[in-house]
Amino acid sequence: MLPELIGLPLVVLLVVLALAAALGGALLWPRLARTGPLTVLARVGVLVLCQVTAVALLADLVNRQYAFFTSWDDLLGRPPAEAVAGHLPVPEHYRVGVLPLAQAQVHGELLDEALPGATTHLTGAAYVYLPPEYFSPRWAGVRFPVAVWLAGYPGSGDTIVQHLDLVQAMQTEVDLHHAQPMVLVMMSPTLAPPRDTECADVPHGPQVRTYFERDLPQLLESRYRVARARTGWAVDGISTGGFCAATLLLHDPQRYATGVSVSGYYSALLDGTTGALYAGSQALRDDNDPLWLLAHRPAPPVALLITASRQEKEVYAQSLALLRAARAPMTVDARFVQSGGHNYTVFRAEVPAVLDWLSARLQPETDEPVAVRSTTGAPRHSRPGGRPRTAVVRSSPRAAPGR
Repeated sequence: MLPELIGLPLVVLLVVLALAAALGGALLWPRLARTGPLTVLARVGVLVLCQVTAVALLADLVNRQYAFFTSWDDLLGRPPAEAVAGHLPVPEHYRVGVLPLAQAQVHGELLDEALPGATTHLTGAAYVYLPPEYFSPRWAGVRFPVAVWLAGYPGSGDTIVQHLDLVQAMQTEVDLHHAQPMVLVMMSPTLAPPRDTECADVPHGPQVRTYFERDLPQLLESRYRVARARTGWAVDGISTGGFCAATLLLHDPQRYATGVSVSGYYSALLDGTTGALYAGSQALRDDNDPLWLLAHRPAPPVALLITASRQEKEVYAQSLALLRAARAPMTVDARFVQSGGHNYTVFRAEVPAVLDWLSARLQPETDEPVAVRSTTGAPRHSRPGGRPRTAVVRSSPRAAPGR
């Protein structure tokens, strides 16, 4: 029987193997000093064995510290038993770019976009997904809800598209009548790479929070047929993106009414990737700390869903702290799974339930029908033809807070 992946017996075993490999190699090396192909191969084998055992030990120590994988099933990519249905394969028709009308009305469009900020002069690279209903004449008078999804550090919109299966999961949930169609904007919170700005307005540096609070919504409203009221906007993220989602939600309830943090943390981080992010100011750091904001400022009228594995010890502890700190009019729901580490197997398993939760809270807007694009030209906000689908929104039950 294999020892537990993050248990002490595995560490002891790997230490013993690494020491045995090093000591055995030192004792055997004089005997392997002869010339000949066999002794050369033996020397190479000893070196490889020493390297493999040392790397395995180092990898286990790092994994114990950060809980990337908490079980052998986790390491092998098998999702937690509580959410096995979370992984949805990317369909063959999945590709980036403007599609022919008939295909867009079935599959939607996934666009690779540059999103420049008018006031901050920052530019975010994003994938923008427009659902099939966006191109149906029956939905021409609807402004769709927007869910902004932020990757972890140093991730990008690609990681959300490729590893979170967000687009396919949303299509499936809409087809099952569990969710309503929404516009997805998938991007990195890191707008000044390689620096991790933690979505803060950096003194004398990139104004990342302002970009997400002001520039990005204004640009999306000008380009796409999306909701204008706060009730149609959500900010969501995974890991660092989850921290950003919680911070932005607390800072700008006039823009975002809803948010999701998937395995996020809730204390302002300072390390080698951030640098002197707050210029030594504790006040600026507190201003970017969700737990501090909840303890010292009035709670805003927003709804937040947090998810985590109970084996993500630090993430889980901070999630419980956030639950205790939340107070009306803010509401915080939680979904905790028993096992799993800080990785996309766990993140992905939560996506269907997260989309259902968002869908029950985001509100589309009814507008006068906008210009319909013919098959020969712009505008691109709506397109005629095709068989429309009827979306039925089913409210998902509120997730019970974990203990």
